[in-house]
Amino acid sequence: MDIDQSNLPVNEQLAITISQRYLAGNWTHPVKLHLTPYEMKNVKETSETYVVDIIDERDTTICKGIQVVVEKNTGKVINKENVNYCN
Repeated sequence: MDIDQSNLPVNEQLAITISQRYLAGNWTHPVKLHLTPYEMKNVKETSETYVVDIIDERDTTICKGIQVVVEKNTGKVINKENVNYCN
């Protein structure tokens, strides 16, 4: 996903959008993200990244999700990991 240079460094809201679009295959326009099963649960900010916890709403227990790490300076996803939020 191309990020306009004027949007760098990434802020929290853009990190959430990048994470959701990344999980949706980058094809989903930001205004249609509410149609995807990926909802933000939590965001943690570090000095260089945003760590975005996403819930997969297809999981009825709301335990399964994905943690996406977005680099602030570039807007690139540098890590993605499946997580269980109930453990």
